[in-house]
Amino acid sequence: MQPKITAKLLLSAATAALLLASIQEVRGRGALFSLALGVLAAACMLSKYVSGVFLAGFLLPALLTPQGRRWLGTPRPYLALLAFAAAMAPHVAWVAHHGWITLSYAAEQGDGQVEWRHIARFVISPVLYWLPGWLAVTGVYAWQGRPDQGGWLRRWCRAMVTSWRSQGWDDTLFWLAMSTWIGMLLFGLSSVVALSIPWAIPIGFAFSLLWLRNLDAQHPLATGPALQGLARGFWPALALVVALGFVQMRREAANQDSDYYRPNAAAAQAVVSNWQRMHPDVPLRWAGGDWAQDALVAFYGDNQVRTLPGLPDSPEARMYDYPDWAQQGGILLCGRGPVGQDGTPAPPTPCEGEAAAWLARHGQPGGPMLLKVRKPTNWRFPHPKPYMYAIFEYLPPR
Repeated sequence: MQPKITAKLLLSAATAALLLASIQEVRGRGALFSLALGVLAAACMLSKYVSGVFLAGFLLPALLTPQGRRWLGTPRPYLALLAFAAAMAPHVAWVAHHGWITLSYAAEQGDGQVEWRHIARFVISPVLYWLPGWLAVTGVYAWQGRPDQGGWLRRWCRAMVTSWRSQGWDDTLFWLAMSTWIGMLLFGLSSVVALSIPWAIPIGFAFSLLWLRNLDAQHPLATGPALQGLARGFWPALALVVALGFVQMRREAANQDSDYYRPNAAAAQAVVSNWQRMHPDVPLRWAGGDWAQDALVAFYGDNQVRTLPGLPDSPEARMYDYPDWAQQGGILLCGRGPVGQDGTPAPPTPCEGEAAAWLARHGQPGGPMLLKVRKPTNWRFPHPKPYMYAIFEYLPPR
């Protein structure tokens, strides 16, 4: 999850920066920035469809500001739209060829009901995610303020309020910072999507610029010392994050019921080595079964193995355009979970029943091979915590 969120945050910030560059630049530079804007907007959409809400938020600063309206009267936004369409065309063609399955999946995520609990959490989540940075920026500015403006705590409270202010309806930066937040909430209220809290992280891509712009406008002489203070605080803050990460790691290690002990890499390597030992003349080409645990085989074991969702002939797997699975060796992997502390094996899962029935239909009856795997015991993983996996093998007809 974290790498995906980091990539999405970087894409969001870069796309917003290119929008501003496309609006402000002219002639050749404006055209180049517009082309790059279209390509990165497509990358945002390909990373997650919910980015469409983020991109739709660009309409607010474009429509509500004089500079944005002038931009709409130039070829630049339409050049960006052309680049966006060209970059999205292969994906749209693939989705259309597969019956618009990804759009159907996205539509199924909203159940037609407004989840007020999610809405309430989503209202405050962006602020909470960015709270340390907000407190640091406003606190340093307040510290650099003049004593005749009141005590430090009073100046800090005033800076907190000032940091969020708009400079009017034509405030491009304010609308750029707020439009995605507003758009997400509107989509949630319309029950089109069920708001997921991690989506709130990229929303704050422009928050820090808004805070600095507003605080600099009110206290221009404090900006230099404030930025120097923030720079000096970088390494202590990083050390604090590392220390907190270590504490969290020790907490997870002490909790034996946590997925912290799930041996993904060891399980994948055991699956691959066991297949090679038992079937040296038949390469392992695909892995299905318990989605998305079956992906660990390709990720940690052998990147030549194709990961298929569920059963190889299921509608979901057919989207992957892998028709040769029947002539190649493969496995159906079903994770049972952790073994009990008294050594009691985890019970079979519904995945195993489906896998056995599927193999029987294809003339390959037989029970699963059970693998018990655990991470090596060391200072990071002090407790031996084995997990059980059921492996169903499929051998192609000779």
